[in-house]
Amino acid sequence: TYRARYPQESPADRDAPPLPLRDHDRACAAAGRSASQADVLLVAFCVELPATLTALHTRLEARNVEQLRGEIHKLQGAVAICALPAMQAALRKLQQTATEPSLKGAGVALSKLQLEAIRLVGWRTLEGPSL
Repeated sequence: TYRARYPQESPADRDAPPLPLRDHDRACAAAGRSASQADVLLVAFCVELPATLTALHTRLEARNVEQLRGEIHKLQGAVAICALPAMQAALRKLQQTATEPSLKGAGVALSKLQLEAIRLVGWRTLEGPSL
């Protein structure tokens, strides 16, 4: 049988309602009050997201804390500009676990971030901007 690579999240995390994927007003404000520019940024973000998640996973597997923190920092900026509350929350948890030398909980936090990425890309594919 398949076993999860990382420990499972807590029941409290599983039962919490999901945060919004995108704050459109904040995204427009960050893009100079331009909805079309905000959409361009989101599409570019989604295109780069798989490579970014792979880099995070690689750094975590290698237990390279400094490079993991660097990847997290870069992703935080992009997530803030695109105004993605659910990913911001998941990324915040990953950042918190990456400050511990043991990286305890980082696998769970990265899994949560990956789930939010899947939600975002699925939403964008079905309902969001496509350029």
